[in-house]
Amino acid sequence: MIELSIIIPTFKPLYYIEECINSILGQDYDLNKIEVVIVLNGVKEPYFEYIKSIKGLDKLVCKIFYSSCLGVSNARNMGLEYSEGRFIVFLDDDDTLSSNFVSIGLSLLKEYGNNIIIQANSRSFNEVSGELIKEDYIAKNVSVYRNIDNSKFSLYKARSFFSSSCFKIIPREIIGNNKFENSLKVSEDALFMFSISKHVTNLYVEKSIFYNRRIREGSTLTIRKSNYQVLKNSLMFIAHMSKVYFSDVINFSFVFYLSRIAASFKFLIINLLK
Repeated sequence: MIELSIIIPTFKPLYYIEECINSILGQDYDLNKIEVVIVLNGVKEPYFEYIKSIKGLDKLVCKIFYSSCLGVSNARNMGLEYSEGRFIVFLDDDDTLSSNFVSIGLSLLKEYGNNIIIQANSRSFNEVSGELIKEDYIAKNVSVYRNIDNSKFSLYKARSFFSSSCFKIIPREIIGNNKFENSLKVSEDALFMFSISKHVTNLYVEKSIFYNRRIREGSTLTIRKSNYQVLKNSLMFIAHMSKVYFSDVINFSFVFYLSRIAASFKFLIINLLK
């Protein structure tokens, strides 16, 4: 029985996807209960054959799909559609997981219930030097966040962890029928996390498990966007966020909604002034 599905979107993957797969092979958990769903988007060959040839992939319960439609959101949506696990991990193809990520994460979910999200610690490293990058935004917040009981949980206080869908184990029950918005090129994670937030009763931060984030040239995070792209995407994000919020104002947090809008304006101003 598949317990956990790890969804990996990829575009023109290089050697780093092998390191990503190796980190899954190295989990101290029954691999037969972990499903890996790889979705290649954009150019198909030689990348599709390369992925199939990765050493050790045959030891995993693995599904490989191809989509000509570009975009990480489309790839993740395909992964959600074709995955079977009760719990979901979104893993970028150039990142890795600590060997205890699955075992500890799932044990916490079994202890605390299906309406919480498990948030891992973070280590960001420079691809060239291999050095850890100081003050990674997730690690910084993990160091000060305190796990609290459900009755005192605040989405606003946990808002820093809701900007990304990675770093987490998310019950499918929380995700429901929600999808990533394909039209957004930036902040699609934040919109997705807001969309599922009304089902979240707590976010449990576990400092002993790590999501290792590779910072490399040419990745989506490091590509400079034009002012027009930044402005267009920010306005689209605000519009989509507002649409989601006003579709169910009773169950979504108004304070959390305002914090997401404020963060979008801050992002817009910072990038326009660069």
